[in-house]
This record gives sequence, structure tokens and C-alpha cells, in this order.
Amino acid sequence: MDNNLCFIINNNELYFEKCLVDYDMPIFYTCVDSDKNKYVVLCCDTDEMRYLVAKSSNSDIFKMLDKKITMKQIFEKAQKIWEISVGDELKFDTIVNIRFESIKAEDLPVEDSIYEIASNDIKEYYELIKCESEGYKLKNYTKIQPQTMW
Repeated sequence: MDNNLCFIINNNELYFEKCLVDYDMPIFYTCVDSDKNKYVVLCCDTDEMRYLVAKSSNSDIFKMLDKKITMKQIFEKAQKIWEISVGDELKFDTIVNIRFESIKAEDLPVEDSIYEIASNDIKEYYELIKCESEGYKLKNYTKIQPQTMW
């Protein structure tokens, strides 16, 4: 887990975990809190620095990475969703708890957007999420080194 604090929601600190899509900055990524709960984050307005943060699960993140659900559906399945407008400091962020139905269509990924794993780094993260969604816990993900059998 990276030590970059991204958001504080109801005194719960969310730390950057993995960038899934970037365009000069992370646009779609995951965060984790101190209890290992997962969140999916989408920057829906780069000019105003407005984000959708959805409390998710390893299982749903795995399904999205495995092309079983769309990038939009991960928000639809979320346990909770917040819209955050970033202030100059974390304490000045505006945080509003919202329902999926109230999110503007243009703020969400397009209807049938399927996530494509585009790098070995994301493939490694996919394997970590797969293990965690199946109930196995790893301290963190590292590239598996080939084993020599004698």
C-alpha cells in the first residue's frame, strides 16, 4: 500500500492503492483504508477536481478486472458512493454521500466500458485481487520469481 493519503471520509483515511487508468494524473484507481476495505475512485472532472469514490470489494474489483462486470457496474454495485470536490487541503474537501441513481450519466464510465489490463503491473495487481477475493491474504504484491526444481 502506498502511503499517499487521498481522502478522509467520516474520519476514515483512504490511501492510494493502484492506478488503473491515468492521463497526466490518476483518473481511475483504487484506494484502501486501515481496515483493508477497498474503494474505486473515478476523477469525473479534471478541471474542478471532482471525484466519485465508491466503497467496493475485492470480489467486485476482481470481476471488473476479469471483464465480468463493466466499469460503470462497479459503481452501481457499490455499498456506498461519495462525490468529492477537492479543496486546497484535505480538510477543505467537500464530501457528499450520494446514491448511484443521482449520478449524472456523463460523470460515469460509458455503459459498456470493459476494463482492459494493459500492463504487467496491472496483471500482477489482478492476481493479488483474485487471491484476496478468494479469501487469501497477501502482504503486498510482488513479481513472482521463477523457482528452480532440483
